[in-house]
Amino acid sequence: FLCDSAAVQRGGAGTLEVHGAPCFLHALHLHPALSGRFREAFGGPEGLFAAIYRHFLPLERSLQARIDASFASLIGLSPGADAVHAGRPLTVGVHVRNGGDFRSAKLSAIEWARLARSALELLPIERRAAAVFFVAADGAASRETARETFANLLGSSARVLLLPGLAKRTGCKADDADCTVSREGARVSLLELSLLAACNVRVLSPMSSFSEMAAAVSARRAAYFHPDLQRKFHYETAVEVLPRVFVPHSVEMPASIALGRTLDALTCGPAVRAAAGAGDGLRRPR
Repeated sequence: FLCDSAAVQRGGAGTLEVHGAPCFLHALHLHPALSGRFREAFGGPEGLFAAIYRHFLPLERSLQARIDASFASLIGLSPGADAVHAGRPLTVGVHVRNGGDFRSAKLSAIEWARLARSALELLPIERRAAAVFFVAADGAASRETARETFANLLGSSARVLLLPGLAKRTGCKADDADCTVSREGARVSLLELSLLAACNVRVLSPMSSFSEMAAAVSARRAAYFHPDLQRKFHYETAVEVLPRVFVPHSVEMPASIALGRTLDALTCGPAVRAAAGAGDGLRRPR
């Protein structure tokens, strides 16, 4: 797409149809034929996906009410209470894809402990004791491991919220209330994604579109935990802030993309770099 100048002419009437993850904004922003107009219209891609998401995909009122009630439960307030004046604690959202990561393997107990410690170390020392955690993980075993891990790390008084899981089975119907592939399953997914996005700090799974969507919707950068550094996917588009924990330069750019290496392999790479200038995650910050 970046090297196809004719792509911006297709679609007619000044319309360009693009399908893809949140990083499609960077594809538009970096396109040599579009970058000038993109900057003039939007300034840049940072935070833009969240604005688009909320404008075109408003949540139904009943789902928003569930989100509000769940978040109030997480921070220990009654629904409708003023969280700011009540001394709202720091909230930490953790997403573990399928109970594992891009290796398609479940996290071991040791890896869960590393992840939990990393999440805690991202917080100011003076606010760790009062922090609360929301964990999104598939599978009953993974959720139980998460609960035990944070209890062992923080003590029996640890406040950890895990939503009840739905069944993964074949033959689901749209109106089934206990199945992931149903309307209720979609609502629970949106509920979990919205809770992750609302948290102050997020520790997410690399190579997970759900994690990347939660970061983009929040309009705030998140940290990604890598249990296997031999297969880390963050390349030059992220900074390692703690051992095994990487923060991408942009909320929309998937940390799994080796942008610089990709541009080096493209015939239009020099033109893209020239149009982008010194920013846009093409160079590692000092």
